[in-house]
Amino acid sequence: MHRLKYSLMQLNSITGFDLTGEQRYLTFHAKVIGRCQESKTGLVKLLLRYQPEDIIDDQWVPESDASKCLIKKLPINSLPSETIEKINQFFFPKEKIRIKQRRK
Repeated sequence: MHRLKYSLMQLNSITGFDLTGEQRYLTFHAKVIGRCQESKTGLVKLLLRYQPEDIIDDQWVPESDASKCLIKKLPINSLPSETIEKINQFFFPKEKIRIKQRRK
């Protein structure tokens, strides 16, 4: 059991997935990577990047709503097939086929 917990903790640290939440949902954590102010309205927007990267697109949100958007829980079945493929690559990386060398 300890080995399984350790493996899950390693997987969590490598991929950035939150494995402690509800089943059938993935939890993504965002960090702020940019900030801009619209010239006409003066509204400040923040650019959020969700971890792990390249699964959910970066998102511009108003600064007032940023605290609500820092954690995003999505049901697995609502994700597009390309995203599910990327997640599968995190969990089940392709193993390199080892070719034995011939004896001399």
